[in-house]
Formats: sequence, structure tokens, C-alpha cells
Amino acid sequence: MYGLPPRAEAPSVGPQFMYSRQQLMGYKGYRSDTRIGNWQEDEFRADMELEDFQRRRAGGQLLLSKLHAKMVAACTRVGIAPKHDDGCLRFGDTVVLQNVLTGTCVAANTDKQLVMLQQSYQVSGTVIADPCGRNAFTILKPAGRNASPGEQVTYGEPVVLVLKSYQGHDKLLLQTQTMALPNLTRSAHSKKDEVSAVPEESSYCLWRFIHSDANQQLPAEGTPVPVHAPVGLQHVKSNLLLSTDFAKLKNIFGVESDVFANLSRDTKLTDLALPKNYLDRFVPEGSRWVVHTAESLGADVEAAAAEPPAEGGGESEAADAAAGGDGTRGSDGASTAGMLTKVTFGPDGAIPGYVGGPSGAPGVIVVQEWWGVTPQVIRHAERIARAGYRVLVPDLYRGALGADVEEAHHLMGNLDFPAAVEEICHAATFLKVEGCTRVGVVGWCMGGALALAGASHCDDIACVAPFYGVNFQLLTAEGLAKPTQAHFGWEDTMVGLSDPESAKQLAEALADADNDDGVVHLYERVGHGFMNEDPAPFESFEERRAKMGMPPYDAEQAELAWSRLFDFLGAHLRG
Repeated sequence: MYGLPPRAEAPSVGPQFMYSRQQLMGYKGYRSDTRIGNWQEDEFRADMELEDFQRRRAGGQLLLSKLHAKMVAACTRVGIAPKHDDGCLRFGDTVVLQNVLTGTCVAANTDKQLVMLQQSYQVSGTVIADPCGRNAFTILKPAGRNASPGEQVTYGEPVVLVLKSYQGHDKLLLQTQTMALPNLTRSAHSKKDEVSAVPEESSYCLWRFIHSDANQQLPAEGTPVPVHAPVGLQHVKSNLLLSTDFAKLKNIFGVESDVFANLSRDTKLTDLALPKNYLDRFVPEGSRWVVHTAESLGADVEAAAAEPPAEGGGESEAADAAAGGDGTRGSDGASTAGMLTKVTFGPDGAIPGYVGGPSGAPGVIVVQEWWGVTPQVIRHAERIARAGYRVLVPDLYRGALGADVEEAHHLMGNLDFPAAVEEICHAATFLKVEGCTRVGVVGWCMGGALALAGASHCDDIACVAPFYGVNFQLLTAEGLAKPTQAHFGWEDTMVGLSDPESAKQLAEALADADNDDGVVHLYERVGHGFMNEDPAPFESFEERRAKMGMPPYDAEQAELAWSRLFDFLGAHLRG
């Protein structure tokens, strides 16, 4: 028998060391401090790591938990100002600023700190329309100046735009840096300056509202600023305009649009001899912002902003101009700028979507492209809402978006088309219950095919307008007999979905159904996706054409299609 060494005592804290057979048998290479095959020590270490992970998760110290907390705080819904009886903006009002061109709202992102002389954070354009911690700005007078109760904001008057108590900050103010005019000699193009949010007020935080019509800017100075109407925001120190475009920024909220300050047109060397305030008066769509209050967003009213009705009542001429006489005033007299808000509908309230437009107006269901409910789809829906329709956009992908062709194809391939058609029928029921007397459906790409299918299977849908999309397997004779206006491009190469041959087959099917209100339009020089003025998810129209064979955006043909669409909707939903 071998003489075995005495077994080591297990420590009171920590792993119990397990020795190998060679160690227990007194193998010559054995030493008392040698650890071989120490499985319990590994298990002990794993238990400690698990306990540490659980402790940090419970305390919100994990990076993912911190990110989630930031997003929740930033997107927490807040109350904003009501529309005052005179339709004008007041100091102390909390509002949302939405751009006319992109449909995005000015928002701060404290997760992205910029490299500047002082602490500052990224400002971008978000598609989130609901008033929340990052996009609801309060209009205040500059430091040292006090506003009297109910004092109106006037054109040309310096103001500061403040996010109050946002993610650990008492306040954040919108600012931009001073533009260096000599830099303009290097390029004929307008210079873009960074717009950011900062915790300390300075002269760089001063802005003024200007009239969006260059011919009315001087006469309008000193007059009240209306809400629900496009205005310009000009930086006091540099005369640059708060602007946005379709350039993309990535942050924790996804892909958002760039927000910057610039001149609104090309600046030539000869212009530098002019005073800065005369460099430009034109305010393009990318520099026009609609000041939204609770009414146009369907939002909660900020309690502190409420005030007694002004004597005499009525709305100002400026507020009437905001309604525009273009059908953007609902039956209750309230104006709307087409802003959409999140909603759920269906038998169990589980279908997500976006709704907007005047209550009680005719309803229009807008069906997404194969990319998902993109900012482009939202802009299309808002344009229809601004024309005086109650709009509902079902989110068939439940928030997912195709970042590239492969992912979009995967999302569409996994979509249950019969279930999607059923959700479109639930959308029509929702609009009917809301008070829409008639409901139509419009869709683009995959949404065009689903729009036709929805009209075929839903009695509540009165008419359908598909854009470059058809799936004959989903159509019925009853659906083909409903008023139909289809739009296709001669250069479309999507065989079996939206190519010219598919358009001709749809026209023949409508004729066979004796549909006197069925028409198919084919547009010259354009192809699939010709209504999209934004090439996203591609960086440019050139890239989109190289990868998908689509011609670039043709504004003339797109506007022709829009005019035909609105004539069609007016005839069959209002007539």
C-alpha cells in the first residue's frame, strides 16, 4: 500500500480544492500548493461573477440598463402648452418644433457629447412626434429679462429655447456657434454650423422667429408669432437659420436627421460686402418649422400653461393662415398640421400604428413599403393628413425596419400576408369607429399590393390607390370593382410586382370587372419608388440606382401623382 499524504483541509471561505489521483498517491511531482483539475474553483469564480452581474443589474449599473434608462427618460411623455384663443405663442409655452421638409422634430441627445469649448450635446431631428423630454422646448426670454403673464412672443424678438430638467440637467438650451464669414470665400455653398444643447446660457443661445415669407419679414416684425404655422428660427448672433435635411445621424435612438444652422442659399464672394442681416431673407422648407401645441399633437396639456380665455375670443389672422385654407381644418374648427401620434388598435388592441389628421374627416389608411414604416412613409402620411384626412398607418413589422435590401426582403418574406390584410381591415374599422364616414387606402411598393388586397377583403374600404405594387393572388372580383387609381413607372424593373406588364395586367383586370372608376397611370422617366424624395436607406440616388436599378427622384412626376391622388380621394371620400 502506498502511504497517502494527509488531505488538505478545505478553507472556510472559497473553493474546496480537489486533488488529482497522482497527487493523492504521492506522485513525485506533487507539491502541496499545486492545483490540478480544480473544477470547484472555476465554479466558485463563475458564481461570484454571476452574483456581481445580478448585483449590477439590480442597481442599474449595466451598460444596457443605463442605455435603457436614458432612452426611457428621454422618451417619457410630457405635457405641452395648449393653443391659446388668439392662436399665438406665449413666453413660457412648451412646444414641439417640426420641420416642414423632413417631418422630423428638433431633439437633444445627452448620450452624445460633442467636442466643443463647453459641455454640449448632440441635437438631431427625430421622427418621434410625441412630446417628450428630448423634444419639448419651452420658449423663454433671455436671462435678465422677465416676461409679463401671458406676454406674446413676437417676430424678431430674442428668445431662448430650453429643455427643462432633462436627464440630470436643470436645463439645456439650444445654441449654435458664430459663423466665420471669411470661410464662405472657400466655397459657393452655404456653410453648416453645429447646433447643440448646452447647460449654460450665453449669447450663442439667442434665437428669433422670422416670417417664412421673405416679403413679409419686415412688415411682420413686432407682430405675434402664430402656432401651427411654418416659421423660421434665426440665430441672433450669426443670422444663420435653424435647418435640417436628409443627412443621417446615428445615435441610441436609431438613425435621425442632421440639424444645423446655415444660410438658406448659396453665398457668393460679392455678398460678403453686404451687412450680415441682408445676406439672406429666403427661408426654404428645410429651415421652416411648425410650432406645435397640444391640440395638433393630441398631447397632454401642460397644466402650468393653461390660462383664462382672452376677452373677445376668436382666432387671429395668423392662426387662420396656419390652417391655410387647404383642408387642414377639421370639422370642429381645430387646425392640424398632420402630425402623427402612436396608437394601438384591433380586437385586442395589439396592432401598433400612427394616427393623425382632423377628427371626423374622411379616413385614409397608409400602408408601408417593404422597408417598414420609415420616415418617408410617415412624411407621405402627414402630407395626406395636412390635406384634411384622418390618417392611420398600421405598423405591420412591429417597429422593425430594413436597413438594406437583404433585411427588407427578409422582413417581407416573413410577413403573414393574409394576417396583414386582416390588420388593414381592422384599421378601417378603427377609423370608422372614430367617426370617419368613408375610408380609403393608399400604399407604396409592398403596401400598394396590400392596399389592393385590403380593398378586396374589407367592406369598410371605399376606394384604393396603390403605388407600384400588385399581387393578383390576393385580389377578388369585389375588390376590383371598387374605385381604383393605380400609379406605376415605365422604368420599373420589379417583374411581377410593379413593372409595366404588371400595370397593364391590372388595367385589364379592372376593365374585365367593368370598373368605370378604375384607372392605371404610367409615368415617364421614373421607376419603382418614384414618390420617394429621400433615397434612404441608401446614401444617394446614384447608389440606389446602382444597387436597385431605380431612376432618381423626379419632382415633376411625383407632384403630378400627388395631384391625381388628392383629386381621387376628394371624389370618392368627400363626394
